[in-house]
Amino acid sequence: RRRSQNADITTIDRAIMMLGITPFFRDFENLTPVEEHLEDHPQAMLGMLRVVARARRAAHFARDWAVLRHDLDVDEITVAALLRDIAEILLWCFAPQLALEVNGLKERDPGMRSRVAQTAVYGFRTLDLQLALCEAWHLPSLLLTLMNEAQVNNPRVRNVVCAVSLARHSANGWNDPALPDDFNAIADLLHLTPDAVMMRAGIDPYTAEETAGLNRSNAG
Repeated sequence: RRRSQNADITTIDRAIMMLGITPFFRDFENLTPVEEHLEDHPQAMLGMLRVVARARRAAHFARDWAVLRHDLDVDEITVAALLRDIAEILLWCFAPQLALEVNGLKERDPGMRSRVAQTAVYGFRTLDLQLALCEAWHLPSLLLTLMNEAQVNNPRVRNVVCAVSLARHSANGWNDPALPDDFNAIADLLHLTPDAVMMRAGIDPYTAEETAGLNRSNAG
């Protein structure tokens, strides 16, 4: 934020407006394409693209729920969800072998939590790196708060956290065992039933019934 500004810039369109269209394209026109950067690491390229797709899906969920909640600024929620996994994307780009090792651990043990695999390989959680990068980049404190799971009692933070969790777990298929807990948490956030949340997420009735059955089984 410039000294003359009275408020932080918290969305992409506002940031580009402050930079100016011409300076924006001038400053970013000569960047190395990620396809070129990772041309010797095709599996890492695939892993990175999967995280990007997951981030876009999380942003879609977060925006939909923010609208439903009548959030004060839907774009802030959308951007926070979109950026939530930027540290993981950067690790795929700049530490591809380590990222592949983390992925390998999770493939060999599907029940392993991501944070456990990350700590075993990197020595830290990607969330910790994420928050450190946000501070180093001087991102607005609001975005830092929205991406911080420790602030989960804040409904806006829960909106982002739930969207990121649903995107992560649904990427494994709609039979992922963590999904019932996700749907219950989202239902609590939106004051809907878990079945209504599943329908809003675009799950077909057959899959929704299977997931609901898994939910009842876990509850029993």
